[in-house]
Amino acid sequence: MSGSITFTPSVQDVIAARRVQFRRRSPSRWSMIHKAIFLALLWLVIYGMNVATGAGWGEAAGMASLFFASMAVPITLLLVLGYSLTGYRVRRLFRQQRALHEEVHANWTDEGLDLRSASASVRMAWSDFHGWRREAPGYLIYVNDYNCHILPHRAFTEEQWADLEDTLVQNGQPRRGVADRTTKALSQEAPAYRAARRRWSIATWSSPGRVALLWIALSSLIIVENLLFGGAGEMVSGALFLSGAPVVAALLAGAVLRLRSMALGLASIFLAIAIVFQAEWLLLQLAAPAGQADELFGILAGAMVLLAILVIALRFAHQRNGRILGAAGLLIATIAVAGWFAQGNPIFYRVAAQTRLALGIGSADQDDEAEKAIDAIRDIPVDRLWGVQPRLVAKQIDGLAPRVAGRSNVYALTVAAGGSQQLFAREARLARDVAAARFGADYRGGVLLSNGVTDILAHTPLATQDNMAAAADGVGDHMDPAHDIAFIYLVSHGSRDAELQTDLPTYDDLSPISAASVADALSHAGIRRRVIIVSACFSGSWIPVLASDDTIVITAARKDRTSFGCDDSLALTYFGEAFLHSPLAKGASLRDTFYAARKAIVAREGADHLTPSEPQVFVGRSMQEIWTQSR
Repeated sequence: MSGSITFTPSVQDVIAARRVQFRRRSPSRWSMIHKAIFLALLWLVIYGMNVATGAGWGEAAGMASLFFASMAVPITLLLVLGYSLTGYRVRRLFRQQRALHEEVHANWTDEGLDLRSASASVRMAWSDFHGWRREAPGYLIYVNDYNCHILPHRAFTEEQWADLEDTLVQNGQPRRGVADRTTKALSQEAPAYRAARRRWSIATWSSPGRVALLWIALSSLIIVENLLFGGAGEMVSGALFLSGAPVVAALLAGAVLRLRSMALGLASIFLAIAIVFQAEWLLLQLAAPAGQADELFGILAGAMVLLAILVIALRFAHQRNGRILGAAGLLIATIAVAGWFAQGNPIFYRVAAQTRLALGIGSADQDDEAEKAIDAIRDIPVDRLWGVQPRLVAKQIDGLAPRVAGRSNVYALTVAAGGSQQLFAREARLARDVAAARFGADYRGGVLLSNGVTDILAHTPLATQDNMAAAADGVGDHMDPAHDIAFIYLVSHGSRDAELQTDLPTYDDLSPISAASVADALSHAGIRRRVIIVSACFSGSWIPVLASDDTIVITAARKDRTSFGCDDSLALTYFGEAFLHSPLAKGASLRDTFYAARKAIVAREGADHLTPSEPQVFVGRSMQEIWTQSR
């Protein structure tokens, strides 16, 4: 069989053919089934994890589905973008290469295909081809998976059209362009095919310029997000640590995989993935109903990391499983460390303060005084600092007034657990003063535990678990459990695990004061009737641990929300400002004070475009009178 046609390639022919290739470049049917089963199992795992954490069946299904949607959306967008850009790329190719406008003579025989034009001549045996497709544009005869010769339908007569198809079939060419993936075929592949595979590999992303541009784009998105929804400190730390994490992860993964030449390509791909998800997160914060964006952040972050892991697993499937797992582990660890720093590691605050001092930003005198005070604490011998604690607690307990019979006496216990920032100590001291003013003649004194630098130098007992237990025992010895009330105010950075960050001004971490340790201390001391106020992020997580019929618990935020204002340039946190600078000191009820404070916080957070913290309250059945009582 043989035949011959003559045609001049047109832009429309090539665009149509390239789009056919784009749509049908897909794995085999069995491969698609395997991937579908894997995704279904992964969905079930995520669904089960959500159910195990207490979510309802419907909510768990929604969260698992949203996780996959957050991956499917960027992938779909990239596919649509690639499809839509086909026309642009082909038109540019036609403008750049005048040879594409030349008339082409195509001849086929039982031996092979011969293509000739004024500037080129190609003759290939049928065994050199990988398959063919018959589509509306014409015959697509594949040299490899990514390149084919296009013979437009308009150049054929009906007899020629049928003759070429018979020739292809009789010479054993597989239909639909399915490549022969046997070892023999791969070993005999043409140099052009190998070059085409290289063009589509990770190496094409390995341009330092591309890495730099993507890094700048990601940093810019993080800065914009923090300008709109965060603070200056978050902007600096987020841009520095989070935008660099994909690059560091790629370098480490390339080293583990022993493919250092791929490191820049991986960095570009990881940065591109991070850019897509950072853009999704920014749009989510702009479009989601108030308070719901933070709940979906974990889903977006998890989908981003999973997509990056899939890139490693699929692209480097020929590597040993241990190396692939090692690269994935380093990716997760790098993202986790960057997130840890960006969430406000105390070390960062110290470095930031020293940087501001070196650059002359802010009050140099104030920073210098703080540094001198911290140095003074370092000079205190360890045995002296810790050995004196029982005596300091006992001294404050001795300062409490004896209870007055026949009335409900009130004792205060205020705790500033965070010593790396001084506003916590200011807030704890003010809380003690407000309690004295609010309860008037019923107030019998208070104990202050503080890790603030000025309080330590003034011989105030430290805020530690042991001192908390000792102070509770001392207060409990003065109280009548059936009638007296303990007013307890705790302030610091918080965690989802119902713990307060407990550290010294020297940034030495102490065992965290937690809801469990406070509950144990109060129970051991016999303090039954209590008003407990927790000014910290995620402080709603304290309510289940402390709630009882004889307890009022007021928290600065929901169990899954942050509170705001942990900045030493402020006098108090947002919650402390709203709750303590309120009519409470003048005798307002706790109920009126709480709702007025919550209203003020909502307005302030709204003005700053922050996700609402949503302060929470629990009132025990026996404390309703205390809750509504005013002076």
